[in-house]
Amino acid sequence: INSNEISITVLGKWKYMVGIMRKAFLFLLSILIIVLSCKRNSTSIESHENFWKKTSAPDSVSFMNILVTSNGTLIASSGDFPNEAKKDGYIFRSDNSGSSWQEISLGVDAVSSLIEYKAFLLAGTTKGVYMSADDGVSWGKIGLDSIWVKSLDSFSSENINIIVAGTPEGIYKSEDDALSWTQITKMDYDDCIAILSSDVIFAGKIGGMSASLFVSRDGGTSWTTALSGLGVTNISIWNGKVYAGGYRSEEWFGGLYISADEGRTWETIFSDHESVTSTYVSQNKTIYLSGYNTGVRMKKNNESDWTELNQGLSSLWITSLACDSHNYLYATSDLGGIYKSSAVIK
Repeated sequence: INSNEISITVLGKWKYMVGIMRKAFLFLLSILIIVLSCKRNSTSIESHENFWKKTSAPDSVSFMNILVTSNGTLIASSGDFPNEAKKDGYIFRSDNSGSSWQEISLGVDAVSSLIEYKAFLLAGTTKGVYMSADDGVSWGKIGLDSIWVKSLDSFSSENINIIVAGTPEGIYKSEDDALSWTQITKMDYDDCIAILSSDVIFAGKIGGMSASLFVSRDGGTSWTTALSGLGVTNISIWNGKVYAGGYRSEEWFGGLYISADEGRTWETIFSDHESVTSTYVSQNKTIYLSGYNTGVRMKKNNESDWTELNQGLSSLWITSLACDSHNYLYATSDLGGIYKSSAVIK
């Protein structure tokens, strides 16, 4: 083999290797472009970009509460707010994560509260308690006829099943699956109810002279003040701790408070200059809260700062939060529709 043949062979191999390297470079470059594009267009809980996406629920409704059932169905309630909204109390039901909604009229002025109890759904309305045994498809009145049931909660253990209802005429308790009700106090601690145990019950009043958080440690027989002057808008139980949110006004204070000792002592975790309407605590103890005219915020476990999560919201008047089994967060608003988070929460 002469030197010219060797040079041609080496040159050919070099051109072949350069071609292979060029194709590999172009392939890797295309993959990088795709990854960066997906990252740019995606939504993460860390970036908060386009955090919320509006579902198909109408904007002309004053939504009050949202519940995710154990079957994954979304149940939202409406009414109570005058404004320009639909004044009748409706149940809005979606079995496809908010892509479409079924409107169910209960023939009441407002559906003020929603809970899941055993295999049933219960709704507190301006004309009593309604029950659904088919995951919200159909509803029938079950008790407290013609009484405005503003709040509901339940507690179940091995031998104890309790439902408590807050009304302007007092607090009622049922121990037979809502078939009968007993008035346990005539005090109108009716705006929100939460049951910590069979003995410990919390109830709250938003406004008026009795704006405060109250607690009973004997199953509702007697009551004492847990937080005097709090305009209580919501009470929730997470991991054995009590979270109480309030509405801020000139007469009473707002903010978010937490108690780990059955309401004997409280820690302020959100400014009393803000109004809080709903609280959700994730498995890793990240706290999400909604507020009147402040939208949604979150605070990671053991951190002191709150982060706004309002990207994508057309209304900052958020009334309720709920989370599904896939860790997507939902938010209802007054005259702004219902929203779903674009990313799973942590």
